[in-house]
Amino acid sequence: MPGIYNSVNVPEQLTSMSIHDLELSVRSFNALDRNGVVTVGQLLLLSADELLRYRGFGRKSLTDVQRALNLLLTSYRKNHTSDQATEHMEFPPKKTLQLSVTQGGWLCPQIVSVDLGAPLGVLDLSTRPTNVLQSLGIKSIRQLMNFSKRDFRELENIGRTSVAEVQLKLSNYLSGAPLMAVSTGDSQRSDRKGALVGTKTFVNSMLSRLSERSRQVIADRYGLWDGIAETLQDVGDKLGLTRERVRQIENMGLIRLQRIFGHRLLLELVAGKLGEFSMADATGCGVLDEDEAISVMADDCSQDEASLAISLLNDVAHAREGFLAGSLIEVEPGVYCLSKKVASDYRVLVELMKSALQKHQKPISESRLRADMVAQMHGTFPPAESKLTERILSVSPSVTQLRNGRIALSLWTEFQSRNAGGLAEAALRMMGRPAHFREIAEKINAVAVVPKGVNERRVHNAIMRTPQKFVWVGSGTYGLAAWGIKRPPYLKDRLVQLLSEARYPLSYWHLREKVLEVCNCKEASIRMTLDLNPKVFKKFEDDQYGLLQHYTNTKLSRP
Repeated sequence: MPGIYNSVNVPEQLTSMSIHDLELSVRSFNALDRNGVVTVGQLLLLSADELLRYRGFGRKSLTDVQRALNLLLTSYRKNHTSDQATEHMEFPPKKTLQLSVTQGGWLCPQIVSVDLGAPLGVLDLSTRPTNVLQSLGIKSIRQLMNFSKRDFRELENIGRTSVAEVQLKLSNYLSGAPLMAVSTGDSQRSDRKGALVGTKTFVNSMLSRLSERSRQVIADRYGLWDGIAETLQDVGDKLGLTRERVRQIENMGLIRLQRIFGHRLLLELVAGKLGEFSMADATGCGVLDEDEAISVMADDCSQDEASLAISLLNDVAHAREGFLAGSLIEVEPGVYCLSKKVASDYRVLVELMKSALQKHQKPISESRLRADMVAQMHGTFPPAESKLTERILSVSPSVTQLRNGRIALSLWTEFQSRNAGGLAEAALRMMGRPAHFREIAEKINAVAVVPKGVNERRVHNAIMRTPQKFVWVGSGTYGLAAWGIKRPPYLKDRLVQLLSEARYPLSYWHLREKVLEVCNCKEASIRMTLDLNPKVFKKFEDDQYGLLQHYTNTKLSRP
């Protein structure tokens, strides 16, 4: 009776190999082992019909066995090109990686372009194999690849499930699959062939590695995706947890994401997107301002959402200088270059501009500025540098173009920055009072000369990203923290205040309106805070709430 493969001349070294070395599922392995099939040679002699008669061995197991044999035979054929024994396989895979075996016996791609010194945490293994590997002193991918797979399999606390998990996640990491993952499946890739996944999709994929509560806490803390970043106290009140517990959940979630994604994957994600940007760069200079850098990330989401995602990625990448600054070359605050050569030329030209302006000690025309720069260079501008000079004049925070067209040092003007956050701070200082972000944008455009103007969205995003400078005082209205303005009360404290002043139950809709007037929170958070704190609030009929301490003689019943 023909075996599972017809007309295959299998080398002797493969026939004597144990089925332990095949990447089989636990169900498939157990079904074969129960029936005395322990070597690859024995397996190849069995037909599909014979295998399907085994108890617990179905069509999925048959497909699993065929896949495992394909990987084994293809790997052997690639590594032994002179051996023609495997040229007549019945089930050749449509597309397979060229595989090799590491010193420790682990299957891996022949071409590996990832960092083998990465910590073991990037594999995101379950608790059992993680603890065993740590006890063995294995801390990096390279150490794991050199450790014997056979010895690992024979350890007391390790079963086939753990071995299969380590092999699968190791292979995925070495092939670069985690970077492209768009869901909980490790090997799934972008739905656009050859393209990186979008920023929002990537962030959602990252969060899918966390528990539901961790996802909710991180989404609320960073404002994903509604733009409302809640405090530890508000999130805790909503979930019925203390501030410290919320902080712990957030930190544990970030640490887990840092282990999996923070080593290199985030920087590669940005590098891939910047590669697409550089090919489509209309200026041809390789210089981006902060808005353009965010727009690079806003490929499957709005710029507001991309800005929120970058805040999370900053913390996951653990980049002190900022996520974008860690991926690009930041030459000035809010200005980035794609290459070291452009960054070097940018710095030289900015110094020439500063020297020329300091020499005159007054604003000068652009033509006069260029002439002085050429004189300092003892020649003429090459075309590339002339184009870069024009770009610097439009994005550099060091120089400012006045309304009369002349160029001045930013230090000579009230508005010392092209960064939206700096412009917003200068506008508020000029107004001397809290203002709505739309009014702040209007003030900037009325006083400062900024190429293309500054729109409301850009101002609002900059304010939201720097809560240490700006304080929310009302709906869309912000003031400066330097003025001594205090932040609004926490959501729970506001509810207690309202019900204490009333001393009788209030309807939910009334509480909601009064809370939203002074608290920067989500509407759903109000209901959750009331319902998940039964020791503080009591629910009555007709959707009314009161303070439990006012009704001590009433038996508490959870809604």
